Parts: sequence; C-alpha cells; structure tokens
Amino acid sequence: MASVKHVEIDGIFYYSIKKATEILNCDKRLIKQRCNSSDFQNYKFIVYDNTIEKVCSKCLNLKLINEFHFDRKSGRKNQHHGACKLCRRKYINNYWKDNSGLKKNKKLKMRYGISLDKYNIIFNKQNGCCAICKKHNLDLEKGLCVDHDHTNGEVRGLLCSLCNWGLGMFKDDVSYLKEAIDYLKDSNNE
Repeated sequence: MASVKHVEIDGIFYYSIKKATEILNCDKRLIKQRCNSSDFQNYKFIVYDNTIEKVCSKCLNLKLINEFHFDRKSGRKNQHHGACKLCRRKYINNYWKDNSGLKKNKKLKMRYGISLDKYNIIFNKQNGCCAICKKHNLDLEKGLCVDHDHTNGEVRGLLCSLCNWGLGMFKDDVSYLKEAIDYLKDSNNE
C-alpha cells in the first residue's frame, strides 16, 4: 500500500504541491521555501478538495475548519484556535460557572470603576432594596442595577431596572422630574 504524499505549510497538510499552489495562490518555489523553514507550529490540518479539517486539541476528533473559532489575536493568517467551538464553549461555560464572582467584578470595574466589594457594601447599606421604590432584590427579575451619574461617572446607588430606566428617560434632570410630579398631582386633582 502506497503512502499518501503531502506537503506541510504553516501546519497545514496539503496532499500535493499543485493543490497547495491553488489554495494559497502562490508559486511552487515559495511553497518549497516555506516547507523547508522550521518555524511552523504543528496544527494538524488536512486539506483535500478545498475542504480543510483539523484535529481538536481537547476532544481529539477530526472536524471541519469551520467548527473552530478564528484566532484574531494571532498575528498569522488563517490561524484557528486549537480546540473546536463546542469544546471551547464547554470550557468557557465551566470557567465562568466556577468563577462567577470574577465575571461580575470584571464587569463592574469596566463599566462603573467599582469592585464587587464596593457593590456589596452599597447593596448591604440599602438592605438589598432599590433606592427609589424599595423593592427587594429577590423580588426583581433582573436584580439591582448600578445607577451612576453620566456626567462624572460617580456611582449613586443601586436601583431596580424600571427606576433606573425611568431616571434615564428623564435624563437625570431634577427639573423634568419636578414637572412630572406636578403633572401627576394636577391630573389626580381633576
């Protein structure tokens, strides 16, 4: 039984130099030059009939290349993650399940410049309730939102999503809120 002859270029196995020149759109000399250099990473790609397959580093199954996420951080062209999309999703879900506090802390730091500890201090100070309507966190569908001043970014407190949304609709302007109060009082007196 004859062995299959293939060419490895940038970790991709092409089953003929001709096929490699077609897919990479370059001449044979460049391919031979790239085959002889030793700076390849071993990524176990297999190409035949323009179908690229790769071995997943986690489940070790041979899968089509579209079942792998493209790695934008890699400076190399056509670089994909070692693990398939399914294995990466499982890993990421398990990671965030095990480290749920890290995710919330990262989100709070990024959006509002406060830590999870600071959030918990405000939460305990408000007894786990919205600062405006006094609904408890457990009675809310989404939990408490961080309310902040849009001009200076300073955190004011924790609100339920409806109260936070309402303040946003009034553009955090006290004069608009006073007018709304007067409007409601006048309409109730009629």
